Amino acid sequence: MPELRAYCLPWHASTSPAFNDILVTPLRPFADIKPTPWPAPVDFNRPLIFCQMQPPPEILAEPQARIVWLPMWDDARHFAPGWWSTLPKKNFRVVAYAEPVRREAARAGLPTLRVRFHKDPAAAPAARWDHRRVLFYWNRTGLAGPEFLERLCRETCANRLIFRAAADPGSTQGAYELPTRFGATDVTTLGGFGTKEDYEALLREANLFLAPRLYEGVGLTFLEAMSRGCAVLAHDSPTMNEYIVHRRNGWLFPSIRPPLWRERLHAGAHRRWPRLVPPAGGATTLGLDQDWATLRRTDWPALGRTARDDQAVGHRAWLARLPDFARFILDW
Repeated sequence: MPELRAYCLPWHASTSPAFNDILVTPLRPFADIKPTPWPAPVDFNRPLIFCQMQPPPEILAEPQARIVWLPMWDDARHFAPGWWSTLPKKNFRVVAYAEPVRREAARAGLPTLRVRFHKDPAAAPAARWDHRRVLFYWNRTGLAGPEFLERLCRETCANRLIFRAAADPGSTQGAYELPTRFGATDVTTLGGFGTKEDYEALLREANLFLAPRLYEGVGLTFLEAMSRGCAVLAHDSPTMNEYIVHRRNGWLFPSIRPPLWRERLHAGAHRRWPRLVPPAGGATTLGLDQDWATLRRTDWPALGRTARDDQAVGHRAWLARLPDFARFILDW
């Protein structure tokens, strides 16, 4: 069995389980892939996998290199279309977990494989709807502020809010504290990252889940919630709107995204002058101008059950796609 390295950012190799879940574990029957913080030694005799981080210029310039890139849309959205066209087409392949990534890579003429990751509902107990309503929100980037959360708890009749206050690495905006109670809603605040087991234990208490970010590369947190049968509420953008059909298997808040050209301009400035220009994002985003009347009448258990059923169907399709995924990485 071939042994490959999947180069990634240090926190992806040490703290985040994302690439283990969407790459390493699924492809274990086909290859032994090891998440490896960059920089690290490179063996040009084997395919080189880069997870989210852009392959460095010196690697792109190496004619022997066989590069597979797994860009995440929350980061790749910053790249202008012309930038994609600068990537080599002969020894370079793109695995697209989101439709905008596939579209940009295909437009640039890059060999691209579209995959759709789904969680296995059988791997976790179903959310309970015969007890209190519990809303879970992880304030990773400041997507929702205190006033929004208070209104959301009221309109969904949430008896409890579990609020995880730990921001994503590098995210410095949008942090705040909550009181211990919002009207009829008890508030439990958690700090720090803790263990995966602690997180999963808390997630099992929830049946309502507010997806934490404006954009996602895949969105493991909300997919885990959907697979359990939670009713997921999310911002209407990739990848949330690639899995959630509004009012069928979840709820999508209207998009309030800034123009993409502005995001790309800001991102380019940040890459050139990181000490002068702070990273984009992080500010409170979801506003109070929502269709609260319709939200209030929503059958949340029905949305949760449909979400769990959809994940079961999607997971079977994901498993059937894995041999193609392995060939795309290994066969050159």
